[in-house]
Parts: sequence; structure tokens; C-alpha cells
Amino acid sequence: GDWGFNGFVHSDWMLGVYGPDGAVAGLDVENPEPVQYGEKLIAEVDGGRIDSAVINRACTRILTTLYSFASARDPLPDYPLSLVASEEHRALAREAAQKSAVLLKNDALLPLGEDAHVAMFGRLADLENTGDNGSSKVRAPYVITPYAGMRAALGERVTLAGDEHDLEAAAQAARAADFAIIVAGYTAEEEGEYIPGEMAAGLSGQDAHGRVRAIGGDRDNLGLPSDQVALIKAVSAANPRTLVVIVAGSAVLVEEWVDGVAGILQTFYAGMEGGTALADLLTGAVNPSGKLPFTVARDAGDYPFFDKDADTITYGPLHGYTLFEESGVAPRYPFGYGLSYTRFAYSNIAARVIGGQVEASITVANIGGVAGREVVQLYVGFPGSVKRPHKLLRGFASVPLAPGEARRIDFAVPLSELGWWNEAAHGWQIEQGVHRLYIGGDSASAEANIAQFTLT
Repeated sequence: GDWGFNGFVHSDWMLGVYGPDGAVAGLDVENPEPVQYGEKLIAEVDGGRIDSAVINRACTRILTTLYSFASARDPLPDYPLSLVASEEHRALAREAAQKSAVLLKNDALLPLGEDAHVAMFGRLADLENTGDNGSSKVRAPYVITPYAGMRAALGERVTLAGDEHDLEAAAQAARAADFAIIVAGYTAEEEGEYIPGEMAAGLSGQDAHGRVRAIGGDRDNLGLPSDQVALIKAVSAANPRTLVVIVAGSAVLVEEWVDGVAGILQTFYAGMEGGTALADLLTGAVNPSGKLPFTVARDAGDYPFFDKDADTITYGPLHGYTLFEESGVAPRYPFGYGLSYTRFAYSNIAARVIGGQVEASITVANIGGVAGREVVQLYVGFPGSVKRPHKLLRGFASVPLAPGEARRIDFAVPLSELGWWNEAAHGWQIEQGVHRLYIGGDSASAEANIAQFTLT
């Protein structure tokens, strides 16, 4: 009722409901197949323990939604196979991979020299690895691996030189190269959607008892696998000009090896054009501009406690950067962080309240020698009359800047986005008093540019 929601409600895709009484609570569809519903739900209705009106209500919601789509005009009645991975779509996939990659460390390593010999390492370097094997799996007609993309860009100057299985050979190959690139991280088997063993046939091998092994689920370790850490240490000890490319869908702790490498780039799961985009970024054809959508800690204990096998657990209202700022713990990389091949300077921040919104502005300048794109982030801090985070992200803008160019960036934040949820009043409320406004290239550096405005 509060949301004005007129659709139907369905469960998560695996073990998302725990009994037929979920239907009474308003869960209309159990996915992917009836485990608690189906015959069990029928038996509950037949036994009088669940009213048939519950079923009628769920069916009405489902059929109403289906009818709304069936009666609507098809926006694209003809979708031939030729549109799949068409030239336009491939270009978009490449652009998405370029702009999402986050440069975390660069000690005078990147971009790579024009005539450099590059040795690549790791089992993921030439693996088609685009993400999940579960309900979000995408079946691309081709996938350009990191090695294939680098090879296409640099030719024979790029070699696939070793992996986790022979550290001595990898170190020897690293010594002979100008640059070493290690592709590390995960696949769907380590951090994809959890698929139980009985449903993972064809996707995984067998366990020690000959049963089909479950895949995916929550990681047990927020760092890299131990064999990858050993590879990074062996290669970087042999060649200090080592870059680690992290393929992962979430935060990866780097403390075990960060000081020994010259560069770190997190590409996430970069899609079918990921290898091409990687070459664009490493050669400098494209300047990295991605920013972290999470906080990378120095220690797993800096995050909220997590037990994937717990039946119940209690968390507070803070997480991510709001928790780190509350606790005063310095992360390895703050929320919103990401380096560039150029440098940006911020100046002349201003804020005022006009009508129903806060208008803010700041000047951003490219003070480096190459063109770049900065993602300017706006955070708002609150008067403190109620317990709230130190600040919250309330706007951002992606700004391309030529060398020496400066631009005035404007934001408009509706006052409604500054509210807090008052449980007693069952509604949103806006604090009165002095608010602080922070703007910068990440959640930490934004603290250097502060303006104030007052709400009465």
C-alpha cells in the first residue's frame, strides 16, 4: 500500500520460501519450481489451514500482470538473430567494459610502453569468464579473453607465460619480460549464484564421494585464492613491473601482496568484449575512469561479521562507507575510488537552497597531460538531531575533460532525498538545521571540499 505496488511478488531463485504459509504472507510465486508450494500448498488449502482466498489473490495478481503485457503493444515485434551481438551492441559492450574498470594502483606502470614485451600469467588469463552460470547467465556468441585482447593489440610482444601450477617457470618468464600481467580472481564456481549439487549437473565435477559438486554461493575468503597469491608473489619478486588484473564481482582484499606490485586494475566480469577493453585501457587508448561501488577493507574484520551458514543474524543500519566512517577505520580503497592517467583538481564549491531542492556546484579541472573522465561525487551530511551516517551519496556526474580544461559542474538534489525514515510516524522527515555538502572524486577526498546550507 505504501509503495502503490500493483504487481505480484516472487521468491528468490533458489530456496527462497520456507513453507506454504509464505502464500499467506503475500508471496505469490515460488521459483524456480514448487518445493514448498505445489502439492503442499494444495494440501494446506484442502485441509482448511490456508484460505482459498489466498490462492485467488495470488492468481489475480499474476494474471493481471500477464494481461497488462499481453495487451500492450510490442515495442519491437521483429527481433531477428542478426541483432544479437550486432556491431552497435558490440561497441556498447566494449564501452561498458572500458568505463567500468577501476584502476586501484599505478606506480608509474601504466600505460604500457609501445615496444614493451608483456608476459601474461594465471589460469584466468585466457579463460572465457563472463560471470554467473545461474539465472543471470549470458550466452555470448564469442568472448574475447584478456590474453586474446592483448595479443590482438600488441601481437607477438604478448606471450602467455605461465600459471599457478609452476611458480618457478612463471618467475623465470617474468624476469625476461618488460611487464608482467597476472589475471587473478574468480569464476562462477567460486562466487556465482549458488546451485545445489543435484541441480549443477553439467556445470561442475564430482566431490570425493562421487556426488555432483555444488557451485557458487558466498565466498569463504575475501582475498584471492592461495595459489593465485603465491603466483603474484613469485612473479612480482622476479619483475617489479607487475600488474594484477582482478576479475571479481565484489570487493577483494589485497593486503597480502599489494606492496609488491606496481599496479592493480579491477575489471569485474567484463563481458564479451572484455579482452579488447583491457588492451584499450592498458595501452592508454582509453583512460580508466571507473569508480569502486564498494569499500575495500584492509582486514575482513573491518566489515560486519558474516556467517553464510547462520540461520539468523542481526546487523546494524550502517554498512560500507557509512560503517567505515562511523568506526573511524581507514579502508585500503574508499567507496567511489578510482585512479586515472591524468589528475583532477577541485575548487570553488558552493551550495544554496532554492525552492524544493539544494543547488550545488564545483569547478573541476584536468591538470594532467592527457584527456580523462572524472566521476564527480556529491555527498550530504546532516545536522545530527537524529542518529544518521556521517554522509550519504546524493549525486554524481561523469565529466570528460581535455588537458587543461576546467568545467563548472552543477547538481540539483531534491530536499526529499535528504529525509530519514521515522518509524514512529511511519513516514519520511527532513531534519532542520545546518547540513554539510561534500564533493570530490571519492568518498574520502570529498571531505576536502565542503559547503554548508541550512534548512528551517
